[in-house]
Amino acid sequence: DESVKILLSTIADADPATASKLLAPLIPILECPRLNELLGKSDLVSELLKRLLSLDHQAVDRKNILRCVQLLYEKSREPKTFITTHNLMEVLNTVVDNDESVLVREHGNELLQAMLVNTVI
Repeated sequence: DESVKILLSTIADADPATASKLLAPLIPILECPRLNELLGKSDLVSELLKRLLSLDHQAVDRKNILRCVQLLYEKSREPKTFITTHNLMEVLNTVVDNDESVLVREHGNELLQAMLVNTVI
């Protein structure tokens, strides 16, 4: 889908300040099941995770990234595959262990715990 490609390239090419302005509006987009499914199968997740682990982004941005990942995960038709494809357990452990923001670490831990339950089931 052309609009998904445009959105992905916009996010991928954005500097941290511009990306910051794109993250909050992305959340309601991801609440739409059809768009969530399309974006969940795209390179959006890897782009978000790259930005999550980057030191260039503010805590509020990293928290919004976690919210986006959470929405993609929660609406995924194959959550276990989603977790393993994107190596989310390792990424979230890194966030929980190393992020300087308590709120980001807490959100990362909540998401990690939800994923642990899903991988055990």
